[in-house]
Amino acid sequence: MAVSGINIDRTPPTVHVSGVRQGALYSGRVPRAGCVARDALSGVKSCRLPTSTTADGVRHVRATAIFAAGNTATTTLSYRVLSVYIAGARYDRGAFDVRPGAAYTIVATGPVRPRYYDATVYPQRPTRAAVQFHRAGPNRWTLGVTIDRGMRSHPLWNLGVKIGAHLFVLRARVV
Repeated sequence: MAVSGINIDRTPPTVHVSGVRQGALYSGRVPRAGCVARDALSGVKSCRLPTSTTADGVRHVRATAIFAAGNTATTTLSYRVLSVYIAGARYDRGAFDVRPGAAYTIVATGPVRPRYYDATVYPQRPTRAAVQFHRAGPNRWTLGVTIDRGMRSHPLWNLGVKIGAHLFVLRARVV
């Protein structure tokens, strides 16, 4: 006996995360991640995008789609978000590359006004509070700094930014 009118879906459903890239580094504001699912025959029932963030700013995203036929598809990706960073300096292997005599802007995000702590030679932690940051918009703070030419004496420095009770340490590599 033959039955007609039945469509067999031979294309597997797909799901992916839009708006952010695997392994990317985002400073300050992050593009909005989205859950995108496709199924050629049965259609998409739901697409969920739970995220988690580690203490060092790594966000893990897991996109899970459920399709009308009952199938599911899942994909994951991770990217890093720096809430405090040195604008204009390249971030590589856990440090910002800075040039002696050059001016940079340290940017911090969050509702509390940060305070800058003077640079110390790596691996020491900055301990001496210096100046407060300037408001640069909602939940955005900036401070201009110039890398002293005398910092050439050591290849790595730690700059401190204290937000509330948390001291963020920015590693600067003098190049």
